[in-house]
Amino acid sequence: MKKILITFHDAGGGHRNAAVALQAMAKAQNRDWDVELVQFQELTDRLDVLRKVTGIRIQEQYNTLLRNGWTLGSKELLRVLQWTIRVFHGPLVKLLEGFWKEHPADLLIRRDSGLSRRRIRL
Repeated sequence: MKKILITFHDAGGGHRNAAVALQAMAKAQNRDWDVELVQFQELTDRLDVLRKVTGIRIQEQYNTLLRNGWTLGSKELLRVLQWTIRVFHGPLVKLLEGFWKEHPADLLIRRDSGLSRRRIRL
């Protein structure tokens, strides 16, 4: 049986739904795959600066902005998030390397945004 990990996050809409749909499709087609969903925020919680300061996960803060229609400045907030990813690049790589070693898979599918292979360099 092939092991497939699908990472996703709950910021915005659709990432979780896409991951669940992929998992359901594999099951419905009786594929010989063990598909596991990995919530990226849970995996990286200890690096979430906003959570450390406010007690609220970064994805929840983002979702609150969207729910209330507070999209003015969202482009700038995205830049701050991208900057944070760059600042925490080393610890993020170390954390992910440890996770992948503990949870080896034949395939990794990523259903999140803001992180690219060239940024993470795994």
